[in-house]
Amino acid sequence: MKQLSSEKCSIAWFKLAECVERGDRERAFSLFRLLVHSMNDQPFLKKLEADIWSAFDGTMSEELYRQSAQLYKIAGNYSESLLIYELLTIQYPGSLDHCQQAIGLCDQLGLDKKKQQFVKRLSEALLKTGDVEKSLKIFQSIESSYKNREQIEFYALWVLSALKHHFSEQHLIKDALHKVLDGYLRMSADAQLRTFLEAVKELNAIWYKDAFGYCESQK
Repeated sequence: MKQLSSEKCSIAWFKLAECVERGDRERAFSLFRLLVHSMNDQPFLKKLEADIWSAFDGTMSEELYRQSAQLYKIAGNYSESLLIYELLTIQYPGSLDHCQQAIGLCDQLGLDKKKQQFVKRLSEALLKTGDVEKSLKIFQSIESSYKNREQIEFYALWVLSALKHHFSEQHLIKDALHKVLDGYLRMSADAQLRTFLEAVKELNAIWYKDAFGYCESQK
């Protein structure tokens, strides 16, 4: 197979970036096909293809990024695979698989602190699916590693998700609710407290009454 010269390859890279920037998808992929012949790095080429698609179609780019991450993982390049999964967890925060893959790679690389970040993202992703009980258990396993404000932010999200999905364990909702209210009151975070109470009110009038009464009792 004919290889591109280094000079032609450099020009192709430059023109590819130009095409992506101006939204010329057909020309961009024409240049991409030329570049494919100049190298034999399948994980990188798959990532490049995903990078191009990210400018035109997020659904297509997500799958290609995932394929690239898996190819890097198979090749033993866990660091590069983790970087891609980290990107995916940011761009597609509702995906459980991306978070789980990233957590596994952190275990492979011994990155305990970074793992905690992905565990938190996983717990937040679970809230979107309505699995609030599992989300709570996962977050509580790493809760002590987060600052108090970050804990309160998570519990606020958790309470709202629990109410939205009609979670039946009322004692867990009450404990989390009071933890959020105590935190906002302690920090004198009046704006955040009002916003949170309004969100609770929209979801459940009874829990709003409980929350408002609790705040009044703490004054």
